Amino acid sequence: MTTQNTPVLPDISCWHVQTLRVTAFPSPSATISQPKWWSELLGTEPEVRNLRPARGELIEKGPFDKGTLTLQVFPLRIDWNLTVIPEAHLDDPDMPHLGSLPETGEKFIKLMSDWLSNASAPRLQRLAFGAVLNQAVGSPEEGYHLLAKYLPEIRLSPESTDFLYQINRPGKSAVPSSEGRSINRLSKWSCVAMHRTIVQYFPDGTPSTSPVGVASYACNLELDISTPGDFKEDLPQQTLAQILQEQYNFGIDIALRGDIA
Repeated sequence: MTTQNTPVLPDISCWHVQTLRVTAFPSPSATISQPKWWSELLGTEPEVRNLRPARGELIEKGPFDKGTLTLQVFPLRIDWNLTVIPEAHLDDPDMPHLGSLPETGEKFIKLMSDWLSNASAPRLQRLAFGAVLNQAVGSPEEGYHLLAKYLPEIRLSPESTDFLYQINRPGKSAVPSSEGRSINRLSKWSCVAMHRTIVQYFPDGTPSTSPVGVASYACNLELDISTPGDFKEDLPQQTLAQILQEQYNFGIDIALRGDIA
């Protein structure tokens, strides 16, 4: 039951996705040589492919859902990023986004779970889920009023400016074979503004920018949910997809309930 002192927060679907990310840190024993993860997962070839075999680097890029999916492979880190296509939102008065968190997030997590469950997936020592979310508001004052509901322990007023709040509230994993292990739950809260501009160049090449229309405002939430960096063993291969799903669920809980220990 909602009490008088408990703020009523917006539905989880009010959080819109700007970016989603899965970061994997391979085990020192993992061997990665020109992986075919993109074609195995998506059934197509990427639109862009940059390979540097001598450096063990690979970048692949192409469309997925409503955005651009990018795979970056480095010797010590693998990143999958789903990002918005700004050109597709030129007529949208609000900040560009990929859709609601539940809708877009579930598609992305399903794809990443398929990758982690694939026999060709590398052995990992660390796994992380990240997101950049925004919730449109009409003004900075409205944004800080909304942020105050998500951050009940922080005193905020509508006149606040330049506010940035970051905190890690570690939780415990309930995934079999990882039960009781720490999970970092890092969240960063702020209010942001977007101004559309036109860039023009003088004959000497000097750029000049001019604002167009009115600014858009939003509450911004950045998430970084990860297994601890000091864990030096391999994560259980058979539960990697479950670990990622748990991290995503932690992110959903923060976006739904705010900064609650």
